[in-house]
Amino acid sequence: PRLEGGEGESADPEAEAKLLLYQVESLYVQPSGITTTVTPVGSEQRLEHGHGNGGSEESDPREGCGCPRGQVGSPCAGLASTTRFLPPSHALAPCNPGAADRALDVITRAMAATVPCDDPKQAELHHLPFTGVGAIMMYVAYGVGLALQKGRTFSVPDSSMLGWAPASCGGGSPHCYLEPFSSCSIGGATGTGGAAGGATGALGAAGRKPSGPEDKKTRRELWLTPAVVASGVDSFFAYHSQIMRYTWRLNTRWAAQAETVKRNAGWPNAAEGNFTTGSTRTKIIAMHVRHGDACAAKRRTQMYGCPQLAHYMHVAFEMRARYGAATIYLATDDPKVETDIRDNTTYPGWTILSNPDVNREWYQPSAWHKYGRNHKGAGAKHRSDPQFQAGFVEKRLRAGDGDPERLGAEAVMDIELLSGCDMFIGTLSSTLGRTAFEVMAGRLGYVPPFASLDRHGWFYAQGKCREGGNETKVSCPKPTWISGKTHGGA
Repeated sequence: PRLEGGEGESADPEAEAKLLLYQVESLYVQPSGITTTVTPVGSEQRLEHGHGNGGSEESDPREGCGCPRGQVGSPCAGLASTTRFLPPSHALAPCNPGAADRALDVITRAMAATVPCDDPKQAELHHLPFTGVGAIMMYVAYGVGLALQKGRTFSVPDSSMLGWAPASCGGGSPHCYLEPFSSCSIGGATGTGGAAGGATGALGAAGRKPSGPEDKKTRRELWLTPAVVASGVDSFFAYHSQIMRYTWRLNTRWAAQAETVKRNAGWPNAAEGNFTTGSTRTKIIAMHVRHGDACAAKRRTQMYGCPQLAHYMHVAFEMRARYGAATIYLATDDPKVETDIRDNTTYPGWTILSNPDVNREWYQPSAWHKYGRNHKGAGAKHRSDPQFQAGFVEKRLRAGDGDPERLGAEAVMDIELLSGCDMFIGTLSSTLGRTAFEVMAGRLGYVPPFASLDRHGWFYAQGKCREGGNETKVSCPKPTWISGKTHGGA
């Protein structure tokens, strides 16, 4: 079969095919319970891998084209049960061109209303839990979705992200890194921080106590507003990805920092802009390899496994054969992965990009254990927590281990650069990975090719949701696999 390669057609398609098969047969260590077969499909080669597939030339596997809302693949299956989606290359386009941008415009205009932040009838004001950056963004998205549903705007107070941002930056809120979520104000001052810090401290002084979304029993079910449905977006995933796209807008300072990181990493096609599309653009695979705390938590590894680099590269070789993507942006907390992926003998023909400023040694369990030995009293009341024992980053920060400004910047840069790619390989149980995947989908306007190597597909993890507007009775799949204290983290 003919294979696509590099920036155009492969100079030696037969050699490329042999290389792919060699990787599959001799390097890939198969996860328990999953089998792999090589099957020709039309003019492209595909590897069938477990739960879900990418469809064929005879069917359109895209959500909203050949599949109902919330489903992809051939045969169609819900995103919750799809761990791999590798559609034919001609299907990498929106089914309803322009719908994503129209939905984003609906959200943007709704959040632009200038109302008092301290008026509960006009603005949702939420504090955020002390958790990972990805989970924080999921809570923000819930708040925005709830505000849209109620016809309100949304904001967060100062000190709502102190674990990841110093008080001197955006008031210690997400607006240290991001543009304000809305235009709600108090006394004429924007109440959402912004790049310079703003006046969010006035929110508490105004006499209104922010609410919190941590208790699932009090969370509202979310659905699409009539205006969003009218825009052409009708699935909850597509809607939520536009909310994530809206909230994930770096402010001026951090947008400039992202461009610097890209230049230092050797990011291609910088002159074309961050998220351009088209056949001439270098396609980039987003690869998020979370080991550190995730592989140290026993119960978590029982639930999701701990996929190794060979598992990721197996899918990457398949994506290269199918889409011509020979560039990888690697976001990982594992210094060994950062070294091993650059072994051109084991993984030849790849261009590897990564953030050179990340201190990956800090994320290793050994560094956490060393800190614990030297600080016997650190986090004493949390020592029975499995996340604390495994060294989840937010738990380490709470115990005084780590620099919030550095760790916040590293997480933000990884989400930004991962989301700027064209396809995703990672673990969707990670909220950082899920955030990047949703922002990517929101920017592209369709479900991009992806592989989730932790045995689970995409779920909305913040509560209940509906596939469509308030009048629909189709609920999103319930995330029953998310339970206990060891599923989360950044």
